[in-house]
Amino acid sequence: MRQIKFRGRRVKDNGFVYGGRCIVLRGRTLIHDEETEQDVDVEPDSVAQFTNCLDANGEEIYDDDEIRIDFDGAAKVIGEGLLLSTLQTLKPTADAKLYVEYSHYRYRLIWRTHNGRVDTGVDMALLESILPYVEVV
Repeated sequence: MRQIKFRGRRVKDNGFVYGGRCIVLRGRTLIHDEETEQDVDVEPDSVAQFTNCLDANGEEIYDDDEIRIDFDGAAKVIGEGLLLSTLQTLKPTADAKLYVEYSHYRYRLIWRTHNGRVDTGVDMALLESILPYVEVV
């Protein structure tokens, strides 16, 4: 079953808060903190939803997280062929960073550069197959 969970930066001290409920109420964005059981004010632009995936180190991957992929290891899992050629499009360039982004009701891998963003065409199904080789930056 899919776990609904959010992360956001607290307004009070800029630390992260995690919880299963996020609401906007009278101009405030609140996440119900799972540790303190209280609603906590968070910066609206910092709110991200859990993708239900963990990286190679057991870190939760959230929407808008920058990730790094061990391409050699991932290629061994996927093998040669179409998926491998798709994976090659994800090799980093000097100014590009790879992010997980939620758009059009699904997660995608997106390159972000100083010039904007480029959709890689890779969705979470491929990412899930190579999770042992993915690390949150």
